Amino acid sequence: MPQIRVAVPGDVHQIQELAAEAPTASRWSADHYESFFAPQLVQDSLLFVADHNGTVIGFLAARAVSGECEIESIVVRRSRQREGTGSELLKQLLSTVSGRVQRVFLEVRVSNQPAIRLYESAGFSTVGRRKNYYQNPAEDALVMKKSLVELD
Repeated sequence: MPQIRVAVPGDVHQIQELAAEAPTASRWSADHYESFFAPQLVQDSLLFVADHNGTVIGFLAARAVSGECEIESIVVRRSRQREGTGSELLKQLLSTVSGRVQRVFLEVRVSNQPAIRLYESAGFSTVGRRKNYYQNPAEDALVMKKSLVELD
């Protein structure tokens, strides 16, 4: 199992390469990933990597603001999927934000059944749908939520 750790600026190049290989990942610039390390945003930014012998094989990017957390992206190298890496990244995020936020949200392509199963197994439920949220190809997104407090 890879080591799940907080990303460092030196990981950005590998994160970007990994995202470029993933068909469902956002195509963010290096500047976007580097913004996770900006002093004024670092408190709200969460960027974790799955490190296997110095190689980033997965990452999770999220933002936590005003009692809510949004998962912006979670990617695992295709050859390393179905080994529990995505689940471990998600556990790290939930552990980190527990007590800090009340809810965690995300959007996922309706066709991305493996990701939907991962999120459901972590306690997320579908709370909405965004029509044509994704482009290239155009596709709806499911909005999923996990409550981290009992009364929500």
